[in-house]
Amino acid sequence: MKQTFVVVNSPDEDTARGTGSALLGVPTSEVSVRPSGDSAFVVSLTNAPGQAEISVSEDKMTAFVSAITPPVGEGAPVSAGDVLQALEESGVVAGIDREAIERIVKKVADSGETERDIPVAQGRPPVDGADARLDYRFLLNGESPDVVDAARRAGTIDEDAIVKEAVAAGDILLVKTPPEAAVDGQRVTGDAVPGRPGTDRGIEVGAGVVLLDDGVTYAVADGVAGYANLVAGKLCVDDPLSVSNDAMSVTLTVQPRAASGRMLTADMVDGLLVRRGVSHGI
Repeated sequence: MKQTFVVVNSPDEDTARGTGSALLGVPTSEVSVRPSGDSAFVVSLTNAPGQAEISVSEDKMTAFVSAITPPVGEGAPVSAGDVLQALEESGVVAGIDREAIERIVKKVADSGETERDIPVAQGRPPVDGADARLDYRFLLNGESPDVVDAARRAGTIDEDAIVKEAVAAGDILLVKTPPEAAVDGQRVTGDAVPGRPGTDRGIEVGAGVVLLDDGVTYAVADGVAGYANLVAGKLCVDDPLSVSNDAMSVTLTVQPRAASGRMLTADMVDGLLVRRGVSHGI
């Protein structure tokens, strides 16, 4: 910002005028002099335009008019165009608040007072992408399968104590919401501020489960009925029928009614027996 006055120590006013005008870079005819204490004089420009000084925050997300001064004498006041030019010269090209500039220019012109540290440009912060989500459509022990599977891995739950929900062919077990892309931000200098893309999350497909054509829906496979389960991160359907090696006996595992009310039905069992080829001794 151009200097409009200096304080000089001088033995007299004429010497102060010469020294001060030289420091301000103008002829002696364009300054005024007034005493300011012993041997000190304030040498000021008689006429000087108003001035605007720009500063930019360290992260380059905000630009300020750090000072905007009224004119001296017959000097011209700062215009909005002057502020915009100063911003451009400071490398500020984005997020400029023209209304804020108009307000501050008018305020200084009306009041004749210097204003400081007025934000006039604001960057746009990035928006991180949402992580992938797994929406289970069944429960284990009335809780999220992730919670129960973690307890199983930690050895804090007895497998036989886990209450599972009965499912049949076509039932939806899980719907995945893919991760979202990030939306980059922008600094007032126009530079991009990259956002963090969402983190993907996969799941293994085990016995009795198929991934549908939409690529996000996991369902019970055709011809399958049993108990929905998540074991070591693998989505599966436990077969409630166990046929002995010699095919002389069949064991059926029956879970208690789950909190959702879903349980194995006689029709499910009949279908399983038919598909396993069990036709005698039922």
